[in-house]
Amino acid sequence: MPEQKPMLPVASGKGGKVSGLAGDPEIIFNLGGPILFTAPHSLNIVRGGKDGERKRIHKREKFSSEIVLKLAAFLEPYLGKPASYIIWNRMVARKGDPRHLDPNYLTQAQSPFSPWHHALHLFKDHWRSSREKLNREEQQLPQDSSESQRVGEDRREIAGSRAVGEEKKESAGSLAPPAPIFHVDIHGKMDRKDNLDLDIGMGPMENCWAAKGDSEKHAEFVALKEHLASGMREAFKGVKGKHFLVHGKMMPMTVEEDPYLNAYWGGSTFETISHQSVNLRIPAIQLEIPLTMRRELVRNDDLFGRFALAIFHSYKYMVSSFKSWEEDASSSPPVCGCARHLTGERTAEIRSQLMQDSEPACKTLEEVELALRELNHLERTIVEKQI
Repeated sequence: MPEQKPMLPVASGKGGKVSGLAGDPEIIFNLGGPILFTAPHSLNIVRGGKDGERKRIHKREKFSSEIVLKLAAFLEPYLGKPASYIIWNRMVARKGDPRHLDPNYLTQAQSPFSPWHHALHLFKDHWRSSREKLNREEQQLPQDSSESQRVGEDRREIAGSRAVGEEKKESAGSLAPPAPIFHVDIHGKMDRKDNLDLDIGMGPMENCWAAKGDSEKHAEFVALKEHLASGMREAFKGVKGKHFLVHGKMMPMTVEEDPYLNAYWGGSTFETISHQSVNLRIPAIQLEIPLTMRRELVRNDDLFGRFALAIFHSYKYMVSSFKSWEEDASSSPPVCGCARHLTGERTAEIRSQLMQDSEPACKTLEEVELALRELNHLERTIVEKQI
């Protein structure tokens, strides 16, 4: 019997009027499920120009926003709603606008002024705030009280059964806060001459997730990396043809879990968006995808389904089981400069760029699919230099 293809979700056509990209702000932040996908280079963007850095334009990474939207839609049956995501709105945002800092290349003094960084805060606050409230309540209760035992049991239940819900198509159910969270940052790289590697960059988790000597947290990072790399290798095994013509050579899709582009610029220099997430105690990875692989992911639903499920399974079986979720928030405080650099009014002003009717958008599956169709049409009608 031939293997059944993973099916992409289809819009139901129910509900009210669905607005397109033209009605969205320049930065589209969807506060959906507890997995966050980002594509910070889905627009030609300014990099540098401050702190002694040469100002330059980082070219758009083709198909990165399309892959993000496709992932958000694919995971809707598994999360109970489309996944969260942040992309540039290419329909209305101006290429090379000097107001737009590269979200993947910020100092800690710059990140408080980036709406993308504030979206990370909003994502974490939504999915983790009640967890941290439970932790504080438990700390305030006598250790031998029945109430302390009850809260502890509730907390374990949330980390376990509510994190993955009732099994339905391997579904995580309709998740509700608090739940484990996960950030996957999507990037594109040029096809290399000697490989067709998917780079799994986890430099920030390797260097910043665990304190020195904390073997348990270090083991969390290692297990996640190994699980995701294994899942992606299995996904690529099912590709028809198996080899692709790149620079005159036939190459298979492969995985590199210790790449040079590992999302970590260093401890006291510029920070990628996944580094910013790890600083906020959000597990995060960076996927650098060569152009040939991106093109195949966009057109090949069978491959894409395997790719998406590899990410979801790493969230479900690895990230959701992190012991870090059980610790008190004060034991690993976030590393962020927002409180030092911004007043409450300035914070609200920056975050207003992400809001619709004073709240972050929560897109329906139909809205996500419409945005994806619009981006696909836009891609066919423009000519620009891309990575």
